[in-house]
Amino acid sequence: MTEEEVCAEGVAKIVVDLTGLLAALQSATIPGKPWQRQLLRDLDEADTHLQILRLTIAMNRRDDEVLSAARSLTSVLTRAASTIGRGRADQGTRDATRLLAGLAKELHARLEAYAE
Repeated sequence: MTEEEVCAEGVAKIVVDLTGLLAALQSATIPGKPWQRQLLRDLDEADTHLQILRLTIAMNRRDDEVLSAARSLTSVLTRAASTIGRGRADQGTRDATRLLAGLAKELHARLEAYAE
């Protein structure tokens, strides 16, 4: 397997993991409290950015477009993790949002390395 194939496989795995964890956290969050409603808004925004990222990859767009989509996703998830970390969320929700942000950062780093 070439280095490009290994990188592409790693990116694909992270995208699948992000998609599954994002969907699980969305379905587990009940919009009863303000922090939960904010989290759901952030997760919806992240889902939109993840869809854009998948489309830019699938359409073989330029590297800068793929990186821009990954950067937007990372930004939203990092903001959500920061907001949840300071709020009244339970530990499981905090851990899940930190994991999402970490996966997004790893995805962005891999895409940057691939673009070079």
